[in-house]
Amino acid sequence: MSLNRFCSLFLLLFLAPFVVFAQNGAPDVQANMRAQLRYVENYKLLAIGEMERTGIPASITLAQAILETNGGQSLLAREANNHFGTKCNRQWKGKTFFKNDDEKDDAGNAIESCFRAYTRPQESYADHSRFLKRPRYAFLWKLERSDYHGWAEGLDTAGYSFADGYGQKLIDIIDRYHLYVYDGQKTADFSGEANAWQRRLGWLNNTPVVLAQEGETPAAIARAFGLDPVDLVRFNDEAYDTTEVLSQNALVFLAEKADAWQGRFVYHTVLEGETMFAVAQVYGIQLEALCRRNRLASNYPLEVGDILQIREPLPEPPAFTVTNETPDAAAADLLVADAASERLYPVENEEEESIPVIDLPDESDLYTVQAGDTLFAIARRFDTSVEQLKTLNNLNSHVVKTGQKLRTR
Repeated sequence: MSLNRFCSLFLLLFLAPFVVFAQNGAPDVQANMRAQLRYVENYKLLAIGEMERTGIPASITLAQAILETNGGQSLLAREANNHFGTKCNRQWKGKTFFKNDDEKDDAGNAIESCFRAYTRPQESYADHSRFLKRPRYAFLWKLERSDYHGWAEGLDTAGYSFADGYGQKLIDIIDRYHLYVYDGQKTADFSGEANAWQRRLGWLNNTPVVLAQEGETPAAIARAFGLDPVDLVRFNDEAYDTTEVLSQNALVFLAEKADAWQGRFVYHTVLEGETMFAVAQVYGIQLEALCRRNRLASNYPLEVGDILQIREPLPEPPAFTVTNETPDAAAADLLVADAASERLYPVENEEEESIPVIDLPDESDLYTVQAGDTLFAIARRFDTSVEQLKTLNNLNSHVVKTGQKLRTR
């Protein structure tokens, strides 16, 4: 027997038990890598489409999804189309999926956590983009799209995940699979309008929605998003037929709407030509819930100026309390107490330079953008047009941010 054959036989006999152990007991690293590469191929267009729509680097989106789902193999991804581990909150009105996570009860026992469930992965990707629009991640949007190191480390710093070394794990995945190349690509680089539907996906009142284009039917939109046309019609209060040609820019919801408006508006003033269904669509509210809240039938003939309640009134702010306590020493030279009126007045100082008076618009003409608002909804609210609002506020796009003040006239 030659030396080479002897060595081969020895290695085969000696290593055989360990090979079996690796196959039966240890994780198959190569299988995981293959799954992750398949995931990149399956979802790269989706990530690039979200990058085109929102600006989030495709490499970051893919790396987060791969890390969260182990390349799409997790139960949450397979059963609930949730690719980012997004949990429920009080505002979430969509489908849910429960599984054990890192939450524990008072006795330290693991308890099931509530996760968001989606009809299709596209909804999970779009919801992830919305999640990163929260104020805590605002600093990330100042980074270049190509700075995936900065995005990864920033997500870690902002506390996106409590996992140790979260940012470095993302960087490792991006480098391993060269995901950074997708940050410089477009969906059109692959197959023209391959991701056109995804770019049209928006959210209104925490519900996915698209605007119909000329000639489209509910059935066509349902097929594009993998929905049953009957379900899509139900999501839109059964006001559409599956084969009817929709009007341009008709709102078409892709999931069940909420039963109340999530913004701060409590009432809606009816505009000319509006129906109960039209109001329900503008705010992303179930028609049945809107009718029940206002004790009206769905076919009630609304008139201009009618007031509809679209959510429960906000709780009253706590009553203002006056204190007679003396201001602290640091403020003694700035404020003086008037015991009679129980108010504080600035100390008069003739040496102070006068502060110039700035001519501000009347507060009644200003509106503060609330969560869930769109420029279209605000324009309808104040009986004006989107273009007029853009002109009054020097806006270059239709994008508005929560907390932004807009002139309405």
